[in-house]
Amino acid sequence: MTDTGHYEMEDLVLRVWRYLEEMLPPPACLAGSVQEAPAAGMDESAEEAPAPRKGMRARRSSLEAMRESSPSYACPPSAAGSSDRDLGDLMDQLEETFQERLFGMIRERGLDETRVYKRAGLDRKLFSKIRCSRTYRPGKETVLALSLAMELNLDECRDLLARAGLALSPASRSDLIVRYCIEHEIYDLMTVNTLLDRFGEACLFVS
Repeated sequence: MTDTGHYEMEDLVLRVWRYLEEMLPPPACLAGSVQEAPAAGMDESAEEAPAPRKGMRARRSSLEAMRESSPSYACPPSAAGSSDRDLGDLMDQLEETFQERLFGMIRERGLDETRVYKRAGLDRKLFSKIRCSRTYRPGKETVLALSLAMELNLDECRDLLARAGLALSPASRSDLIVRYCIEHEIYDLMTVNTLLDRFGEACLFVS
């Protein structure tokens, strides 16, 4: 790395650090070290008395028997049929799977598939597996790497993640670093991995 590139990376690391400070709460270890002072007049050695347990099991059994014998707990046939119809309606509203959305995005952007999976760091075998399975569920690292390779914006990245049953976590430092890169159009996988490594996070190495 040239001196110019080194200083640019150090500046980028500093900006990401400030971003993480804004987005993440103080470290849990610090928050957990603060002890609450006892209320005035309260004996510090006093312990909260355990809740009485006598008779709880008998009352629970009595309540369960009432539920089984009471008609109000039974599901009316009409309600059951309504639930079935609602579930059928939901099934009719199924949208594109991850695989369908991924290749739709590639076509919409006029991208070359080989270039996409190589930029994402995927091998051809894994990419072929995604192509051949409509219901393929990738890991988060794979989806993020593909999002960077296709230069998706944040909403598009979230949409692609959601179709794989995944999401960016606001409590994950690695997710926030990738989010920062996408928001600032930093799509080079090596640069993103360098930032992740500098903050002690796992790189987007996919296989």
